[in-house]
Amino acid sequence: MQENISDELLEEYKERIREINRQLRLGKIYTDNYLIDVLNNEKKELKDKIKA
Repeated sequence: MQENISDELLEEYKERIREINRQLRLGKIYTDNYLIDVLNNEKKELKDKIKA
């Protein structure tokens, strides 16, 4: 089942991905591997939603 996502939601997802990337790059948030995995998984899920 594919969802049609609005441009607004799409932009929100992309902004969240950018924020995750910033946080990972800066490393300011976590040195904890678990939390890094959580962010990467969230980023992947958002990218999958964007592609859908």
